[in-house]
Amino acid sequence: QCDWSSDVCSSDLVIADWIVAPAFDRPAKPNPEHSDGGRYFWLSDCQMRWTGSELETFSRTITEVMAPAGLQETAQVDIDFDPAHERLIFNHIRVIRDGGVHEIDPMAGASVFRRERDLERALYDGRLTAHLVVPDLRVGDVLDVGRTVVGHPPILAGGLTAEWSFVWGCWVAETSVRLLAAPDAPLEFQSWNGAPVAVERTRPDGYREDTWVARDTPPLRSEE
Repeated sequence: QCDWSSDVCSSDLVIADWIVAPAFDRPAKPNPEHSDGGRYFWLSDCQMRWTGSELETFSRTITEVMAPAGLQETAQVDIDFDPAHERLIFNHIRVIRDGGVHEIDPMAGASVFRRERDLERALYDGRLTAHLVVPDLRVGDVLDVGRTVVGHPPILAGGLTAEWSFVWGCWVAETSVRLLAAPDAPLEFQSWNGAPVAVERTRPDGYREDTWVARDTPPLRSEE
């Protein structure tokens, strides 16, 4: 376990003006047939702003606990990041219960661990894992987690490379990706297996915005 350091981790309840993160309003009652391991996945959202010198990545997940089996997995929040060039910001952790919204202070119960995933191969990448357990989570609660990673891998020399999946091993109500970049950024997109088509527009602040959205996606079963 590593010391909690404000140099690499912090909490900011003010969402940056470029991020789109409306309050969650459940569109319908969850369908029990779409539950996976006691959990119901409403949203997987990734938003990136690339300026050419800095990269900000905002991620948001919204999960509903459908059964006791889903409590432990839902309550544990783990986020990996590389402190050598990245800084983690917890934007919000909210528990929605009976129409009320309860804000959770991530700094009160979070720890940072160094877990070298390839230790047995003598490979050390220096990445850290911010870990917290949401207290008093109950069946029927909806957990809304938003976080931002700020930083740019030096090996990219200011460039950008990213890959997104729009189908998962379970049913997901909505998967969305949003990318902001300079209007003259030399972007090239490639898609496979029926990925959604990008919607492009120019924002009032001059950024080019590309958005991809997939809804009501069935689980993807990997081949043997």
